[in-house]
Amino acid sequence: MSDSSRNGPTLSRREMTQLTIAVSAGLAAAPFTAANAADHAEPFKDAGDTLRAFMRLQSRVDDGYTSYFNAGTVYAVLAGRQSIPMYSYEGLLRFHTRVAGAGRYEVTFIEAGTYLDLATGQRMDRFQNPITGVENVVRHIVEGPMSWRWTRQNLGVTSPLPILRRRVAWQHFEGESWMHFDNLISLPGPGGVRHAAALVTYVGKTVEMLDAKRVSVADTVLIDSSINPWAPWLAMGEDPGRLANNIIGRKLGALSEAPDRLIKYIAASDPHVLEGVERWAGQSATERLD
Repeated sequence: MSDSSRNGPTLSRREMTQLTIAVSAGLAAAPFTAANAADHAEPFKDAGDTLRAFMRLQSRVDDGYTSYFNAGTVYAVLAGRQSIPMYSYEGLLRFHTRVAGAGRYEVTFIEAGTYLDLATGQRMDRFQNPITGVENVVRHIVEGPMSWRWTRQNLGVTSPLPILRRRVAWQHFEGESWMHFDNLISLPGPGGVRHAAALVTYVGKTVEMLDAKRVSVADTVLIDSSINPWAPWLAMGEDPGRLANNIIGRKLGALSEAPDRLIKYIAASDPHVLEGVERWAGQSATERLD
């Protein structure tokens, strides 16, 4: 979200970052709780209930695939300047869920996306960098595959991996449950350690999360706010600054619900993403917290 809007007051980038940190730390729950304490009662009876709710909300509780269409804007954030909208993004995020035993799920994800010109909305092959004035060759993304094993025991703990810190937290109000999934990744490299932080929130109807007959929550909303180092293809070197992503997504009933142009792009550039998990190329890194 930019620092100004035609539709009334908005938060500045600094305020947005502070709010993101507050939510991530669990501090933002207080205003909601004060507004209606009775509505914020924990709806999940135990750790098993919470795990199944998590799985239904994010993906599913049986073997199979879940897809999201994500779209948003990428900003450059520089000290002493307003955030600069750089380009738009749209992508397909896919999860494959495998039931690995009683109360155990292995979830693998992959995402393919494309960057779009802000003015035309068309996919870019080259980008005129407003910060450096240099024309960059665009590198569109494929992230993953990467896998996690979710259990009753590990859902609420911090990852022990040295480069990753992770936390899952819940809020409940007005018949909806909001699941905040935050990550902090430390990436050593030239010039010192770089940090990438992401707060991904999944929102859905609580009653659907608790429905034992339901495989998955319908129409889950995904909100992805992240702060990242410069993308290498922007050729920013050691220039101070960050990229901030503001992405909104929704769970699809079928791949056919994704925009046709995105599916055609992925089919031409990374067709394995549209195929089965066994075709998801790359080395799958699995975080096992048994």
